[in-house]
Amino acid sequence: MNLEFDAFSSGQVNSKLWAAEKLEWCVKEHITDPLDIYVLGGWYSLLHFILKVRNNIKINSCRSFDLDLSACSVANAINNTWELQDWAFRAYPQDINTIDYPVSVNCVINTVTEHVKGTAWYDRIPNGTLCLFQSNNLQHSDHINIVSSIEELEQKFPLAETFFTGSKCMDSYTRYMTIGKK
Repeated sequence: MNLEFDAFSSGQVNSKLWAAEKLEWCVKEHITDPLDIYVLGGWYSLLHFILKVRNNIKINSCRSFDLDLSACSVANAINNTWELQDWAFRAYPQDINTIDYPVSVNCVINTVTEHVKGTAWYDRIPNGTLCLFQSNNLQHSDHINIVSSIEELEQKFPLAETFFTGSKCMDSYTRYMTIGKK
């Protein structure tokens, strides 16, 4: 399967829908401000598209970061409606380990932690920021940082205040997610 189709595979779509549902619940229960989101390793930014179409939470802006320039181009095309609305969305090619966070960013999402070596990206997130992290236990050539349990995900990327943790069985693997404030 090529990358374009894999981005819309059952596992990818279901994991993004799950993230959207749980993030919406957490925001409604715990967060009063509209979100200014940074998505790390955003690929085609399907999660942003889902959140905007579902329209269950207020999002002021979203910036998506990925090393792949062509993925950023596709993300900008998919989310063009919001790009044209005062730059409410934009994807940029950038190493997530080098991001500097402006004060306005109050939500950081990384649904691809299994693709990122180390914790430099996590360490740069300001304390008090709402975070959503996902990983999985799928053995794959480009998965260099998988976890085998929700507890392992929580240990790698600890949150000061946790709103949600859970696991979800996908086609041939389990996806883990935690949401809370760093």
